[in-house]
Amino acid sequence: MRILLLAGALVATLSACNTNEGYAPEKIMSDSTGTGFGIPVDTAAATAGDPVKIVKTAGLRMKVTDVYAGTKDIAALVRGLSGTVSHQEIRTNEGAGKEWALGADSVQAVTVYHPGAELVVRVPSERLEEFVFAVSDRARFLHSSVLDIDDRSLAYLEAYLRQQNRQAYLEATPATVKGGGDGRRVAVADEAITQAIRQRQINTDVRWSTVRLSLWQDPVLRREVRANTDMDAYGPSFGARLRSGLADGWNGFLVLLIGLAHLWPFLLLAAGAWLIYRAQLARKASA
Repeated sequence: MRILLLAGALVATLSACNTNEGYAPEKIMSDSTGTGFGIPVDTAAATAGDPVKIVKTAGLRMKVTDVYAGTKDIAALVRGLSGTVSHQEIRTNEGAGKEWALGADSVQAVTVYHPGAELVVRVPSERLEEFVFAVSDRARFLHSSVLDIDDRSLAYLEAYLRQQNRQAYLEATPATVKGGGDGRRVAVADEAITQAIRQRQINTDVRWSTVRLSLWQDPVLRREVRANTDMDAYGPSFGARLRSGLADGWNGFLVLLIGLAHLWPFLLLAAGAWLIYRAQLARKASA
């Protein structure tokens, strides 16, 4: 029920905007002529008076049954409406997890994943209402629906008048082979091109509506058997370690004997000194 209410509110707003007096989607620079500087001039806008330029954008956040299948379905829907997908990102965020050992070299892992997707699509403005309805029908739960209406008529008129002003300056100022005014003419021509690009961009935004979509689904529980990456779990058995310890102890004892063998002169001197000391004690005792 909430899906129908949100979608109905959005579509009602779109219908009110489409019935705005004087509104008609413009073709992008369909009737253009070139100047001596290669600057396109929108002659259709110049002869039609002040054009109404309404830019519509929308956003939908919704829960779907399957993020991957829903993304494919929406992409196919956009292509069917002669639109384009300008951005698509499918991601899976890893949540809580738990694992326990199954053996010396493997563990059982259970992890929670949260799939989601972000899309930015462009559809013809006159078919935005149809697209919103179709996408809403594919949602299990529509979390939010946003519509923005931006009147770009004044911005378009400003760009057009600036371009005409600079074009008039270029036509009234003859070019010279060399002269101080040539730099000024180049700067004015560049500004005229910038204003022409602004008009073209506004026309594009009027004709194509941008819709941002955010999809998510219920968490997914995944079970898998992984290799045990704990290096401490990999080692010899107790018997093998015991045999290795006895061998290491015997080798250490042999190393000690060899070390003492290298010290035999010092041991001989120590023995002689001890014997002399004992003899002196015996002499004192007999005296």
